[in-house]
Amino acid sequence: QGTLTAQTEGQVQEIHYDVNDSVEKGSLIIRLKDNQQQANLARAKALRHESQALLSAAQQEFRRSKDLFAKKLLPKSDLDKAEASLKAAKARLEAAEAGLLQAKEQLGYTRLKAPYSGIVTQRHIEVGEVAHPGQALITGLSLDSLRVNVNVPQSLIAILRKPSSISIELPDGRKITPTGQTIFPYADSASNTIKIRLPLPEKSQDLLPGMFVKAAFNIGERTVLTAPLSSLVQRSELTALYVVTDGRIS
Repeated sequence: QGTLTAQTEGQVQEIHYDVNDSVEKGSLIIRLKDNQQQANLARAKALRHESQALLSAAQQEFRRSKDLFAKKLLPKSDLDKAEASLKAAKARLEAAEAGLLQAKEQLGYTRLKAPYSGIVTQRHIEVGEVAHPGQALITGLSLDSLRVNVNVPQSLIAILRKPSSISIELPDGRKITPTGQTIFPYADSASNTIKIRLPLPEKSQDLLPGMFVKAAFNIGERTVLTAPLSSLVQRSELTALYVVTDGRIS
């Protein structure tokens, strides 16, 4: 989950999504008033045009000075001045290009788009309010990539670091296999447990953030003799096991 914040100042003009709305990646969520940003962009474009014109004039002057110097009709100092003017014009154009790029980026900040597909969970601003840089505007989460956090006893960590089978039991009894595991490098001193994070397959159905599930780790195997409870009969302090063999009960 994440929260979109304002990266430029502007009045909120449009809010296209509200709490519990599904949003596709790249969709426009909030649009800020962009009069100032548009003016800055126009000013940056004009400055770039001016810098391009000055550079063109400086290039022509340098070529003319170079030809005159080659014919010994111009002193070396004047050629150096023309070359310095050419370098300054190039630097001004580079600064103008950088200013234009910054102006375009500031204009882009007035249109907040969804960084991923998900659901809106909180809206922190209303239409007409002024957003300031760093201010939280809207919060959402994605249901495509979920993970399970489970705390396990610290005594089992050495075993769980070895490859083993892990399954997640859902509330309806279904089981899914996580795509990996991350063991946190520290323990909770209050509970003597260590957290393990289990990422789930993408777009796991019927799972929502905050739900409770069970995680099963295979920490070993052993062979035991079992019998169905229906074969056991309790008589006072005695327990009898009935076994049917060839139609005979023993």
